[in-house]
Amino acid sequence: MRIFWIFLVLFSCDSPITPKQSAFFAPEFGTSSHNSFTTECNYSFSKNKIARIEYLDNCNFNIVYDDLNAKIFFSSINIKNNFPQIIKIFDDRIIENSANVTEVKVSEYTDDQILVYSRMFTYVGNAPSNVQFYLTDSTSNFLAGSLFFSSEPNYDSLLPYINYIKADVRKLIENFEWNK
Repeated sequence: MRIFWIFLVLFSCDSPITPKQSAFFAPEFGTSSHNSFTTECNYSFSKNKIARIEYLDNCNFNIVYDDLNAKIFFSSINIKNNFPQIIKIFDDRIIENSANVTEVKVSEYTDDQILVYSRMFTYVGNAPSNVQFYLTDSTSNFLAGSLFFSSEPNYDSLLPYINYIKADVRKLIENFEWNK
């Protein structure tokens, strides 16, 4: 019997025992479908059909993703010889939002023909807003957007949702137009 236990111990321990890691639910999103949305405030863009517009005041609004518990808050600002000050305020928000993150990724979009200039900031880590961006014509219009979830910031569990909505934001930026 002793030989059996020795044999069992020697040959059954080929691989170390590792505990299972905690995992998060990985949602699967279907292909997103977009439609053109024209505002009463001088611009139009492409919006995901699963989202709805919630009007606030003075050309400020939210794009609401009810099923994802997320909103993109939009603030509209008229530029009146104060473009550097507006950019400084936006940059201060970027710094404030990045206090608990490990990385900030920046991407830019420019279309000189239709005067659309944009910067998007994506935060890696538990930030209050994981995506912030602005759109401007640099002379009279400035539109800032921030993504927020109706939950505690937990980057690992929110990442699939962040990536899904970030793709929508890219599409919005690439199809954005100022209406004359």
